[in-house]
Amino acid sequence: MQGLTTIHLGGKLGQLFGKRWDLMVASPAEAIRAIDVNLKGELRKYLFKQGKTKFYKVGVGKKDALIEEKELGNRSGNSTIHISPVAKGRNSGVGKIFAAVAIAVATF
Repeated sequence: MQGLTTIHLGGKLGQLFGKRWDLMVASPAEAIRAIDVNLKGELRKYLFKQGKTKFYKVGVGKKDALIEEKELGNRSGNSTIHISPVAKGRNSGVGKIFAAVAIAVATF
């Protein structure tokens, strides 16, 4: 049986929805869906509202071990998952940053 995975939400996501979640999930996509279910759909609404103007990066294991959008559904084992905002104008990890709406669509 799989153990709990720790999910860290950074920036405004963490302020609004809780900075740390410990859930039994298998992937970053499942983690986002599980948090949303616990919040009665509020996370999903928030991500759709932000649309293409806010960007996030997703790391598995280490905060800077960024994954691509197509990897959101990949099994992460019990590795810690980090979801953090990307500062406006920052281009490190291009191809590994997602618009808020892209995360919402890819995970729901």
